[in-house]
Amino acid sequence: MRKALFVLILMVVLCVGLVKPAQAGWGDFFDENGNLKPGVVDLGVQKVPVDWMPDLPFVDGTATYHMYALPNGETVLMPSATTLFFMAVNPYESGLLDASSRLSLMEGDKLVVLGGMAGGHITPAEFIGTIFRGLGLEKYFTTEIADAILKGDKSAIGSVLAGGDAFRIFQILWNAMKNDKALYLTFLLYGNCANSPVGCPPELLALTRPTPQPPGSPSCAAPTVTRGAISAKAALVAPAKVLVVGQDPEKRGADLRFELTIGPTIVTYEELEQTGTEQYCDLKGYTTRNCPKGHLKERPIYECVQHTLSYCEPPTWVMAEATLRQSSRDWILGDLQWYYPGAYLHKPDWSWRGGSGGCDGSNTYRWTLNVQKAQIEDPGWYDLKVRGATAGTPVTGGRSFVETGGAFDAWLMMTTVIR
Repeated sequence: MRKALFVLILMVVLCVGLVKPAQAGWGDFFDENGNLKPGVVDLGVQKVPVDWMPDLPFVDGTATYHMYALPNGETVLMPSATTLFFMAVNPYESGLLDASSRLSLMEGDKLVVLGGMAGGHITPAEFIGTIFRGLGLEKYFTTEIADAILKGDKSAIGSVLAGGDAFRIFQILWNAMKNDKALYLTFLLYGNCANSPVGCPPELLALTRPTPQPPGSPSCAAPTVTRGAISAKAALVAPAKVLVVGQDPEKRGADLRFELTIGPTIVTYEELEQTGTEQYCDLKGYTTRNCPKGHLKERPIYECVQHTLSYCEPPTWVMAEATLRQSSRDWILGDLQWYYPGAYLHKPDWSWRGGSGGCDGSNTYRWTLNVQKAQIEDPGWYDLKVRGATAGTPVTGGRSFVETGGAFDAWLMMTTVIR
């Protein structure tokens, strides 16, 4: 009875593997007893202006999180209840699906499901199924499951956290609620702060840079940072020739595909490491061959050893564009008016959001968007571009980009009347 009551109070669910294999684990943040480990940095409340939050008086277009992080960039975020709801409404844009794992009170999971319904990502039937599954979780109540989760045991995925471990883990939520005067229901785990909606605050960046060499040691090369190349591809998929919508009786339109690639940011640095030992004589004028007994010593050999770190650089937003070239605009407003007096530009600029993306095993970010049946109104050549901004990495700031990935032309059938 006591166990069942405890489950009803906590109603804690673990949801893992939303997009990709986790690069971090809960055991990196919590010890075997469910307490925060000493190396975890509490970065407090982080407020981030975002375009996926509504501009309402109590929201003001700002997402709110309480943030914990490790010096290597691994991050845990606790979104406010309002932020969590709108993250679920916009799971791609908000970075909710970039989390490698989620740990929630049952009310937090309900909020995610409700947000998914509001955003059209979850059906009412799926919502009802989630609630009934949640109500039947008492039978999985074991303290051992909590320990397995903290140790990274994948067999514990989908089970219920309970016991003292769970109580201490979620006591962190409750303490933050009290201090921040906010409602927190969920932990979101990100393998890299750059993948999180908050990014990497300056106070965390200071902790993630390679430490300098100690005074008096052999001089090692200074760290170098190589940012990943940003490139885009875009093309007309179908049909072979696009007719402007006014001359296309079937309104076939244009199918377009956009791709974005952001290479990993590579940090190359050297650290002084012991690579072996050597013998020496502590008496001047003697070598190891003729050193008197008792004066032959051993000392470590240190060398500068090169290492590399790789960071993914995800975008905070991405937009695909099709822009009518200036030469085509000039033709419409010039030569075309000789044939069709009053010809004008209908819709020379197009843009689309959405698509899907993520970081692969090499920390390369890849994004794709397929546009179906775009109803092109103006004839001429269109440049296809991908525009956006990145969140940066633990060692670099964010950057904006505009990449031209390809082009296509829209056709106008013209007739000439002979008098």
